[in-house]
Amino acid sequence: MKRYESAHTDLYAHFRDGYWWHLYPSKVALRMCSVPEEDMKRVRVSYDENGAYWGWWDAEKEHFTMIWPSRVQVEICFPYGSAAEERRGRGKLVQLKVEEIQELSNDPQSPNDL
Repeated sequence: MKRYESAHTDLYAHFRDGYWWHLYPSKVALRMCSVPEEDMKRVRVSYDENGAYWGWWDAEKEHFTMIWPSRVQVEICFPYGSAAEERRGRGKLVQLKVEEIQELSNDPQSPNDL
């Protein structure tokens, strides 16, 4: 099993028009996207070979990032395409699922005050 197959990343996101948008590790980034505080939700991103989302598994930091509803939205984040970065061993473009989770107030991974 590859590391990303059993990993997950907890982020904040905004649900709109049937999709999760603006998936970031802090609420500050969502505020910068003009998302109201009451619309910010805690989500868990994990590998799913049939998932509705695409994202980048960062092999160095061991987390998912650049998560979008389509593959092309992730691909445009790479000037030479994701395949070039995969060949360099920097990560992998994978399909993902995004699920809302309950935020714990004492969770050290929940930067509530950011």
